[in-house]
Amino acid sequence: MSDAQFETFVSSCRLEEFQKAELRTTTNRLQCYRNWIFWIELNDGKTAQVALNNYLAVNSIFMTDELRQNSRLSIIDVGLFTGPDLP
Repeated sequence: MSDAQFETFVSSCRLEEFQKAELRTTTNRLQCYRNWIFWIELNDGKTAQVALNNYLAVNSIFMTDELRQNSRLSIIDVGLFTGPDLP
């Protein structure tokens, strides 16, 4: 990636200014970016999971018991809350 492309990317990415400054000065740009963006994306995922959980809590009064227990959204919500089953 050229310096111009890198600067365009950095200026438009979601990192905070102090993170962008570190990214510009580090020798391992990829690792630095991955370390910073991981936490931003993890927060995005947790925020989306909370929104799904709240949606199900509010709207489950309109669902039958069977639908509430077997709906894909409920299964996804539980899976997101408990984490993946790793071997």
